[in-house]
Amino acid sequence: MKVSIEKSDKNQVKIGVNVEDEVFQSAILKSYKKNVSNFNIQGFRKGKVPFNYIKKVYGESVFYEDAVNFCIDDTYPEVIKENSIKPVDYPKIEIVEIGEGKGLEYNATVTVEPEVILGKYKNLEIEAVKYVVTDDEINKELNDMLEKNATIESKVSGAQLENKDLAIIDFIGYINDVPFEGGEGVDYSLEIGSKTFVDNFEDQLLGMKIGDVKDVFVTFPENYGKDELNGKKAKFVVTLKDIKIKIFPDLDDEFAKDVSEFDSLDELKNDIRRKLEDSNLEREKRETEDKLLEEVAENSEIDIPEVMINREIDSMIKDFESRLKYQGLTLSAYLDYTGITEEEMRNNMRETAIKRVKLFLVMNKISEVEQIEASEDEISTKANEIANAYSPTESQKLADMLVKTQRDSIVSDIKRNKVVDLLMQKSEI
Repeated sequence: MKVSIEKSDKNQVKIGVNVEDEVFQSAILKSYKKNVSNFNIQGFRKGKVPFNYIKKVYGESVFYEDAVNFCIDDTYPEVIKENSIKPVDYPKIEIVEIGEGKGLEYNATVTVEPEVILGKYKNLEIEAVKYVVTDDEINKELNDMLEKNATIESKVSGAQLENKDLAIIDFIGYINDVPFEGGEGVDYSLEIGSKTFVDNFEDQLLGMKIGDVKDVFVTFPENYGKDELNGKKAKFVVTLKDIKIKIFPDLDDEFAKDVSEFDSLDELKNDIRRKLEDSNLEREKRETEDKLLEEVAENSEIDIPEVMINREIDSMIKDFESRLKYQGLTLSAYLDYTGITEEEMRNNMRETAIKRVKLFLVMNKISEVEQIEASEDEISTKANEIANAYSPTESQKLADMLVKTQRDSIVSDIKRNKVVDLLMQKSEI
């Protein structure tokens, strides 16, 4: 096999491959075995037509399509590996010459990883991110605990609906006196003042008593997300069926004993502060690293191929779809609700995708320059960490599988972490 390599354009490589006739003839025989059952020729049983007979009747070219694919599948990966070519897309194949006695000659033009020109990545000065736990944060945690331990009681008969009350309502929405889809609710629990409903819907319910029926008038926002509702005026017929209030426990030592292992409110507050501080430490470390990596990437020069940007956007959309599924939504439903197109979504994601791809390439280049590798022990340890997180009882079996099936991803994570550690050590934080 003869091979030629030519850089034909920015981030593109043209690979010329000449496959010997002997190898190509073997591929033709392989193609014959794959397709012989498709030939129905009188006098021969199906699947038993001799190769030479088919060749005589139809010509050798009848086997070329699969034979070419077999040859390319065998030779192309070998060529890119031996020549350290890093494709980022599928190659465009051009058949130059083919035939008996000629073998196969083809060109493969492929987009490759771009050249990375590293800027300054050592001895950088980065201001560390710092977060201080405030009393407001501690109070918020305590208030959340009070909310979880609150009891719900109905107001006495004749009481009026006030701010912070829970209104149990039935409602039907109308536009031009016609009920609209999604505008009806039964026994709906609405906290007054939560701004759950559009416009000043909740404010208009204030002062109602149980059993009251009231017409509530609102205007939907222009960008509400549904064409039939955007900017429309609507009337809701609301029936107040019950008024409930939250009864909160006293915030004292007894409360602390009830909801925690501590004997006093001060001990509980100190524990909340400690946990928030621990959380801040992780957040500070992560965000400081992100600042450093962002500067390292900005200092570097890369002409990123469009295909890499689009693939990263594809990945981002796929991740977003997965998160939507947990909420019981589809991407199509989300786009309908928000009123944006998939193209607009892709455009909104583009800048982030470019940053991610650039950082990925810069990290790989630093790893290469600094000769950072992942040892077998490190790969095994990382696989075991992942396996233990998913299935502690089957961790060893899962870890062995991960080393085989996810090796490249594990190696990439290890090397990335080593690069981050190196950059942090070589910078002034």
